Amino acid sequence: MKTLKTIILALCVVSLSSCGKYSKLPDGIYADIKVEKGPELLLKLDTVNTPMTTGNFVALAEGTMTEGIDPAYQGKKYYDGLVFHRVIRDFMIQTGDPKGTGEGGPGYQFPNEVSDVVKHHAGVIAMANAGADTNGSQFYITEAETPWLDGGYSIFGELVDTADVAKVKMVNQGNKIKEVVIVRKGKSAEKWDAVKAFTEGKTKIEAEHAAKAAALKATIDSTFATAEVLPSGVKILYIEKGKGKPYKAGETARVNYTGMFLDGKVFDSSLSEGRTPFEFTLGAGQVIKGWDEAVAVIPVGSKAKVYLPSDMAYGQRGVGPIPANTDLIFDIEVLKK
Repeated sequence: MKTLKTIILALCVVSLSSCGKYSKLPDGIYADIKVEKGPELLLKLDTVNTPMTTGNFVALAEGTMTEGIDPAYQGKKYYDGLVFHRVIRDFMIQTGDPKGTGEGGPGYQFPNEVSDVVKHHAGVIAMANAGADTNGSQFYITEAETPWLDGGYSIFGELVDTADVAKVKMVNQGNKIKEVVIVRKGKSAEKWDAVKAFTEGKTKIEAEHAAKAAALKATIDSTFATAEVLPSGVKILYIEKGKGKPYKAGETARVNYTGMFLDGKVFDSSLSEGRTPFEFTLGAGQVIKGWDEAVAVIPVGSKAKVYLPSDMAYGQRGVGPIPANTDLIFDIEVLKK
C-alpha cells in the first residue's frame, strides 16, 4: 500500500506548479526561463492585457503553435536551446531567434498589442521587432527603465521578483536557454488555450487595423483630392503658391519642414526650438527620393503639404521612429535662395 508521502511525491511530479518552488505563486501563467551556466528568470505573463502576445509566447514555448509556423519548428519547444544573441548592459537582453543572428523567426509575423497598464520598467518581458506589427518569436527582458520604448513594443509580462533584475544582468551574450518551463497555477490557467488566444487576438487586432487604415485612407484621399499628383505617386497640395522658380538640380535648396505620419503625429521638424532651415543639394541623393522630386517642382516661396508613398520615403528599411513601408506627409516651405 502506498504511503501518504509517496502519493504526495507522485502528485508533485504530475503538477510542478502545485509543489516546490512554484507552490506559493498566485494563480496565473508564468515562464521559468532557465539559462545554461546562468540564472533562472521567473516571469508572470499577462493574459489579460496582452492575450495574443502571451498566447504566442506560451504556444511556442510549449510546442503547440500551429498557426503559420515553419514546419521545422512545429511540435517542438521552440525556445529551448536558443542563444541570447544581443545583450546590452543596463539596457536589455534579447533572444528568441533560431538563427542566433537577430534575423530569424518562426515563419510568421503578428501585430503589436500595446497596453498602457505596464510601462518599460526594469524586468519586463516584451516582443522585439523590426518595426510596428513585425513581431514573431524574438523577445527581450529589460535591465533598466526604458520609457522611450513605450508604445512601440508589446510588453507581455514581468519578473515575479523585481530583485531578479540582478539575475538578468548575469546573462551574457552567447548564453543558451536550457529550457522555458510554462507554469500554470489555478484552474483558469490550466484551461487557458494559448493558440486560441493568439489566433483570436490576431484576427481582432488585424480587423481593427484594417478599419483604421480604411478610415485614414479616406481622410487622406479627401485631403489631397485637389493635389497635383506626380507620376511617382507623390502628391503636392499647395497651401500658398510662391512666385519664384523652383530650385534646379545641383543647387542648394533651403526649406522648413514638419514630417508627420498619416495620423498627424509629428516625428521631426526644422521648426523645433534651436533648429534652422534645412539645406541640401537638390538631385544629389542627399535626401529621400520624394523630397528631391517634390522640391524640384515646388516654386520658391511656396508652402505645400506633400504626400509621399513609402517607396518615395524610407521604403522597406525604415529609419529611427519611422517603420518600414510607411507613407508620410510633410509640410514644406521652400525658402528663398
